[in-house]
Amino acid sequence: MRSDVRDSGFSLIEVLVAAAIIVVTTTTVASLVTRSAVMNEVSNDVTRASLLASDKMEQLRALPFDDPALAASPPGSLDVDVEGYSDTIDARYGRRWSIEPLPADPAAAIVIQVVVTPLRGPGQARIVTVRARHAP
Repeated sequence: MRSDVRDSGFSLIEVLVAAAIIVVTTTTVASLVTRSAVMNEVSNDVTRASLLASDKMEQLRALPFDDPALAASPPGSLDVDVEGYSDTIDARYGRRWSIEPLPADPAAAIVIQVVVTPLRGPGQARIVTVRARHAP
């Protein structure tokens, strides 16, 4: 007796193994796409926070040295909202700043710090500069 039946096609085990590989691969790729989207959003928030910090720093540095807005800030003004040393932008970012005399030479320079924090997630932008009084 002669058999003309050929073994063609896939066995059930081969199909199940292939299906399992596809499921694991698809799940991994979906997880990576989701994480990538979340990290992209965090990155955008930190970039926007950096721009807002830079804008505030430019505003403060543009003021005359004797401007009342450059008066020394109360202690902790970078940690809690203090009237005149904090604001909220677009209800999405909290911005705080402090002005302190330079410890080495309080009459000649001030230290300006600006911190911007996204209110809905992680990340923070901080800029610090020293502004010296120009000699008359």
